[in-house]
Amino acid sequence: MSHVAEATALEQVAPQGLVGAVSASGGLRLLHVRAAGSDALEVELEQPNGAGRVVVRLGPLDAQCAVRGRRAGARYRAQRSRVDEPERARLGGAIAALVRLADDFLGANPGASLGELPARWRSPARRIDLTPAGLMELLGIRLGDAVGGGYALEAIHPASVATEGDGAALRLDVVLANAAGQRIVLQVGPAAVSHAMARSHHFSLSYLTRGRHASDDAVAAATALALLFELRDPPELEVRHPAATSLPSDLAPRLTAPRRSDESLNLAIDADCGQACAFCSVKSLAPPWREGAGAEARLAALVATLRSNAEAGVRRVRLNGYDPLAYERILDVARAITECGYERVDVYSPCTALAEQGGLEALLEALPAEVWFYVPLYGATPEVHDAVVGTPGAHARVRAALAALVGRLPRERVVCTCVAVPANLTSLRGLRDHVEGDLGLGFLTQTPYPSSEAPGDAYRGAVASFTAIAEATVVAGERPLLVRGVPPCVYRQVGQARGVPLAEVVRCAALPPRLPGREYGSERFRHQAPHVQQSAFVAAAVACPHTQRCALRPACAGEVLSSYADAHGLEELRPVPLATLLGVEELPADESSF
Repeated sequence: MSHVAEATALEQVAPQGLVGAVSASGGLRLLHVRAAGSDALEVELEQPNGAGRVVVRLGPLDAQCAVRGRRAGARYRAQRSRVDEPERARLGGAIAALVRLADDFLGANPGASLGELPARWRSPARRIDLTPAGLMELLGIRLGDAVGGGYALEAIHPASVATEGDGAALRLDVVLANAAGQRIVLQVGPAAVSHAMARSHHFSLSYLTRGRHASDDAVAAATALALLFELRDPPELEVRHPAATSLPSDLAPRLTAPRRSDESLNLAIDADCGQACAFCSVKSLAPPWREGAGAEARLAALVATLRSNAEAGVRRVRLNGYDPLAYERILDVARAITECGYERVDVYSPCTALAEQGGLEALLEALPAEVWFYVPLYGATPEVHDAVVGTPGAHARVRAALAALVGRLPRERVVCTCVAVPANLTSLRGLRDHVEGDLGLGFLTQTPYPSSEAPGDAYRGAVASFTAIAEATVVAGERPLLVRGVPPCVYRQVGQARGVPLAEVVRCAALPPRLPGREYGSERFRHQAPHVQQSAFVAAAVACPHTQRCALRPACAGEVLSSYADAHGLEELRPVPLATLLGVEELPADESSF
C-alpha cells in the first residue's frame, strides 16, 4: 500500500468510526486491535473508573451478531456480567462505530477480510531509532499528513520533561494541529508507563495536553494515532534509543514564530519536593523523577528546550515543577540557562534544598545575575506550615532557606507565596504582616487549584469557599488581604457587610486576571519544546453566569474552576449592577436602550 493511500485509508476507516464513539462514550480507552482468524478482528476496550474490559469481535454477518451493519457485524463480551444503562449506552455507541469501521474497510477494499487489516497496516520496519524520523518511518506518516478528526501531524520532537521517572528511555512529543490552529500534544514513551491512554507492544501514548475538556475531534485524532501504533508496532520490532549524551542535532527543536517581549519559558522540573501538601495530588498522577533514572537523556532534552527557545528570542525562564532545586542536575541546567543568554530567572521552589551549606552559592554562581525566588510559606509557625505541607520540620528548613536568600539577594527578589486553605485561613493576615513587617519581603497569596479534574483529587477536600476566605481576610479597621482567585463580587459582599470601602477590596488591572491554575494558558508562557503551548496544566473552568451583567467584570476572571463549582456551587457569585456602584436608579431592561 502506498504512503498516500495508507494515510487516506486510516483517515477514512479508523478515526471517524471507532474514535468518534470512544470520544463520546465517557472515557472508553483503546487497548488492543488484533486479527481473530482469517475473517475477523478483535478490538479490546477498557471502561472508565476500573469498570472492566470489553472485547468486541468484528466479522461477517451471522445470526449471533448483536450489532449488524451492511457488510459486517459485531458481538462482544464484557468482564462484568451486569451493565447499567449509562454503561450500556456508552458501549452501544462504541460497538456501532466499530461496525461502521468494518463496513467502511470492506467497502473500500473489495475481496478483503477484516482479519487482514492488522497485517496490511503493519510496519515493514524491523528496527528503528527512536528519533522523530524513526517514529515517522514506523507509523508511515510524514509532516502534514492527516491523522484523524481534522488533525494533521505538525511536529515530533524530544519530550522536554518526562511524565514519570521510570527509566532512561527517550520520549517524543507528537504535535497534532487542525486548520483552526488548535493543537493537541501526545507523548510517546515506553510501554511500561502506568498513566497512558493506550499501549502497543513497545510504546505507550499519553496525553500531554491537559486541563481542557478535549473536543470530540481532538479525542478522535488521539485515538486514531493510538490505533496506528497498535497496528504498526509488531512484537518483533527492535527499538534503539539514541545515546543520551550525543543526541542528534536535529533533535534540538527549532522555533520560528515571532515571540512576545514579555514571554517566559516555563521549564517544569519534576524532582521530588519531599512534601505532601494537603491540596496537591500531582505526585499520585505523575510520580517525581527518580535520581539516576534517565539522567543524561532528561538533561539533554531540557538543554535542547532551553537552546531552542533562546534562539527564538525568549530571554526569561521560570524554573518550576515539583521542586526544581531538588533536581540532581540543577547546576547543569543553571549553567545552560546562562550559556543560552537568558537574562532573568524566576525560581518557584520550596527552597528547602538551599538550607544546606553552600547550595545557594553554587546555584547563584551558575545562574544569570537577575534571579528572583518565590518561596511557599503557609504559616508563621511550624504548627500551621508543617500541617499544610504534611512534613514535620519543613518550617525550620524553609526559614533557613529564607535567611540564606535574604543574606545574599536584594529583598525585593525574594517573595513568599501562600495558598489559602482551611488549615491556615485564620492566620493568613498575621502571616502577611509577619512576612512584610518582620522579614521585609513581598507576600502573595492565592486560592489552590486541582492537579486533575478527577473527583478524588485532593483539591476537593482542601478548598475553602470564597466567602470563608473573604471573611477571614477582610476585617473592619484593618488592611484587607486580597487572595488571588476570590471573585471581586464576593469581596464586595463581605466588605459591604463589614463597612469596608469598595476601593479596598477590589483591584483593577490593565487586563482581567487569570485564575490560579489557569495562568499557563496565557500566550506569555512557552512550555517545554516548540508548539507545546498547552503541555503545562491548565485547570478546567466554567463561565460565571453573571459576567455580562456585572460592573466588576474588568476586575474579574469571569470564570470559576470547574472543580470549585463541583465542591461549592456558584451561589456565592452575585452580579453588581453599574447603577449600584454609581448610586443611581437602574432602568428596567426594556427602557435601558432609550
